[in-house]
Order: sequence, then C-alpha cells, then structure tokens
Amino acid sequence: MNDYGFTPSSLFGLGVEPGIKPNPTDIFNPNDKKWHGNTNAKALLGDLWPINSTVRERQAFINKKSDKFIDVPELKAVDWFTNNEAALDLRLYFFFRPIENWSKCRWSQDSTNPKFYHTSWHTNA
Repeated sequence: MNDYGFTPSSLFGLGVEPGIKPNPTDIFNPNDKKWHGNTNAKALLGDLWPINSTVRERQAFINKKSDKFIDVPELKAVDWFTNNEAALDLRLYFFFRPIENWSKCRWSQDSTNPKFYHTSWHTNA
C-alpha cells in the first residue's frame, strides 16, 4: 500500500473512519493544511472542522448527533465492498488526516512502468 500512497500507520482504523466525498474536479493539495483540496468538505463544514485535530477530537465532533452541524449525510465511511467509489482520491476523502499519512505514489501515469501498476482494470482511472 505504501507504493500507492498509504503509509502503513495510516491504514489502522481507516476502514470505519468517516469522511466526505470530494467533488470530481478536486485535486489533492498538500499545501492546503485544513481541506487538502476537498472543496465539498470545505463547503459543508466551513470553519467548524478544527485543523490538525486528533483522532479523539474528530470522533467527538462526529459523534455529536444532537449538534446541528453534524447532521451532514455526506459524512460517512467509504464503500470498501464495491467498485462504486474506486476512483476516489482517498487523500481528499480523508481530508482531516495529517499530510504525513500519505506517501508519494510510486506508480505515476507518466512513468515508463506497465499500465497495470497505475491504472485500475475496474475504473480505467
């Protein structure tokens, strides 16, 4: 997974952690410390989401079901069981994760590596 941008430590708990699906035109921006380029999350949560929050702070924020700001249906876990969200850039989906959680993808599209290393057979992306 590290070859595809996921550090080993970033994978723990990722399966059930909710995020917000980015807009299709969003591009990962490591210089955007709060949203990482997810314009949909920025529009939905605005200034409510604390920058560099801890896992405990994020869980407390997400679990406030009575809070009007948490009634965001877009805040949900990734569908890991189908290919419906296979083209998602998970760095954008999990915008609240620190930049250090992501590594550089080893298999870029402009490389001389075989296509199957950087292009999905299911999504052709």
